[in-house]
Amino acid sequence: MAKRKLSLPVRIFIGMFLGILTGLCFLGSPEFTTQYIKPFGTIYINLLKFLVVPVVLFSITDGVVSLKDLRRVGSVGIRTFVYYIFTTAVAVIIGLALANAFVGAFPRLETSGAEYAATSSNVMDVIVGIFPSNALQPMVTSDMLPVIVIALFAGAGILSAGEKGEKIAELVNCMSEVVMKIMMMIIQITPIGVFCLMCNVVAVNGPSIVGSLAIVIGVAYLGYLLHVVLVYGFSVRFLSGMSPITFSGDWLPP
Repeated sequence: MAKRKLSLPVRIFIGMFLGILTGLCFLGSPEFTTQYIKPFGTIYINLLKFLVVPVVLFSITDGVVSLKDLRRVGSVGIRTFVYYIFTTAVAVIIGLALANAFVGAFPRLETSGAEYAATSSNVMDVIVGIFPSNALQPMVTSDMLPVIVIALFAGAGILSAGEKGEKIAELVNCMSEVVMKIMMMIIQITPIGVFCLMCNVVAVNGPSIVGSLAIVIGVAYLGYLLHVVLVYGFSVRFLSGMSPITFSGDWLPP
């Protein structure tokens, strides 16, 4: 019989567990993990970060091009913008609510003494900032709203170019597929990244940090669950007319 491969979540858990055990072995010499193990975890984080912009840019542009109708781009763009703002606002509210509810359970971390002053801006400044004067700057800083605007305009331009835009449309579609394949490659090395990062964290901070991290991760997953149930459940129900339970049953594995 063919050997059954372990699922990715199981491999991530194994990587985290082995990282904790290895970190305990280096409690007396965390310099080794910091210099030779943590960098591989940093590489994994960097790989995820550098793919965020390409995934958003090409997937949204390809989605706009797939509409095949330039007249629908405006309404889709407005809906995308409103939906993004709405989901982001709800995510912030959930995060703040959980952070305040469990503030006593979180570990207290000492800062280096640096002070940060809160800044504010009016609504018009935020709206102006969504439309960048430099197409590359939002991609460098991973500013998602301007990237979405760039993708919408790129898709609209491809559609309006007619026959000449078809070649670019095919290229965008291919790039979207390539980027997603790269993303899946990086996701597959998540257990290694988790192992390296967890190993260094435990070696530097000691075994007590494991309990603190467990609390933080538990609260974070509670926030994810609330966001999925409230935001995505609401979206499925009112945007598609389908019951969230039925929708979940369609894609959940048997």
